[in-house]
Amino acid sequence: VIDIMHGLEPQTIESMNMLRAKQTPFVIALNKVDRLYGWSEAKDRPFIEAIEEQDDGVKREFESRASAILLSIAEQGLNAQLYYRNKDPREYISLVPTSAHTGEGVADILMNLVGMTQKMFVDRIMWTPMVQCTVLEVKVIEGLGATADVILANGTLKRGDRIVMCGFGGPVVTRVRDLLTPRPLRELRVKADYLHHQEIDGAAGIKICANHLENVVAGSACLVPFKDVPYDLEVLKEDAMGDLNKLAKAASEVNGGLGVYAMASTLGSLEALLEFLKTSKIPVSAVNIGPIHKKDVIKASIMHEFKPEYATILAFDVPLTKEGELQAKESQVKVFTAEIIYHLFDQFTKYMADVRLEQQAKAATTAVYPAICKVSSPDHVWCRGGGGDPILLGLAVQEGTLKKGTPLCVERRGQKDPETGLQAYLDIGRVVSMEPEKGKQVDVLKAGKSAAVKIDAVTSIQYGRQFDHTYPLYARVTRRSIDAIKEFFKEDLSKDDWALLLKLKKQYGVI
Repeated sequence: VIDIMHGLEPQTIESMNMLRAKQTPFVIALNKVDRLYGWSEAKDRPFIEAIEEQDDGVKREFESRASAILLSIAEQGLNAQLYYRNKDPREYISLVPTSAHTGEGVADILMNLVGMTQKMFVDRIMWTPMVQCTVLEVKVIEGLGATADVILANGTLKRGDRIVMCGFGGPVVTRVRDLLTPRPLRELRVKADYLHHQEIDGAAGIKICANHLENVVAGSACLVPFKDVPYDLEVLKEDAMGDLNKLAKAASEVNGGLGVYAMASTLGSLEALLEFLKTSKIPVSAVNIGPIHKKDVIKASIMHEFKPEYATILAFDVPLTKEGELQAKESQVKVFTAEIIYHLFDQFTKYMADVRLEQQAKAATTAVYPAICKVSSPDHVWCRGGGGDPILLGLAVQEGTLKKGTPLCVERRGQKDPETGLQAYLDIGRVVSMEPEKGKQVDVLKAGKSAAVKIDAVTSIQYGRQFDHTYPLYARVTRRSIDAIKEFFKEDLSKDDWALLLKLKKQYGVI
């Protein structure tokens, strides 16, 4: 479905890509034509008749917006055309203008769907006795207990049949107690009197009454074993749990057990969520289906021991129970819920950005950016230090980046480090402030820039005693500072900065 007023949205492109990957033919509903300025309502009429009754201005606006959307679809590598101009539906996707609000074009989209199915899938839509049944929803109905709303696509279901379904705690094996359908012109979801059946042939929407349906997974298959094959029941138990087990195993194996906890309302929703998280490069450690309970929060809290930022639950179209909410506060587990996958991604991305900033703030004193400086002139030394006084002098950055808080050192000329056998260095102190202009302080000074720099000097260090203007000043990098740079500030360093960091690492003999 494409909104004619907004064009292609990210979720529309994602849907089209999924359909292309599965090689599934489809039509596109170009919805909200009634929002065109000046549109005259033609309730429930075919679009061709409705557009003929519109003013020329409305027709021009429609053609303009439709052409822009056709161009956007072409940019995605797909051929599309308005359905009444489409000469070859196998090569071009039909674009059907509709209005879900006033009904224009709804008959056209039904005609296109039915026509495409009858032409392209003759073999697949023919009835067969093999049962093909999918669970849509599980809910408790007063007077009936737990029931399962299913779509019977093929085959025959009978009262008393043994059925096998996927459950949260393992396969659910039960017998059909009753088969219910809504009365004519009623929806299955609407609570009303139901018709009772001994058996039903597909295709049909059915409400199944049976025992032990409380833990059945929505979106899973409902399987019927052959009565004359004794081992078929055990085979179907494995088949019923196959999709859920495969998703859970794949999620944890790919990421080595580290990642967020993903939840969705149905098996299909969970599959879509995992695929989206995979393309978004968000790791997943475990999955589940259904409302967020206390046990789910406890499982997610395990990540506090490994990567605290992943102690989160990403829940697509499922509610958070009261006990789950209390446990989340106690365990400090972040829970993100949304009815649209992209909103879930936005929430998690913002959270990770905040976590990143917090981690960077904590690591700021540890991380040391590489820098080489020199005293700009012997005349630019205003305070020599010593006895606890700071050193205040003019520094020019020759290479790298000098930041506030950077520890500086100079060579101990003529001395070797007893541990590494390399040139020995003397720590001077940390940069406290930098002023390139009077009264203007900065936190960062790039190569080629100069500033008056205040250094919180070690008590015994004094300019003119241990060093002078002929000594270069180096940023003191250590193994710990390099690790902090790699983990939290990697994207801030240029290629030249990395080259300088490698040079200083060798210079100091850092392993």
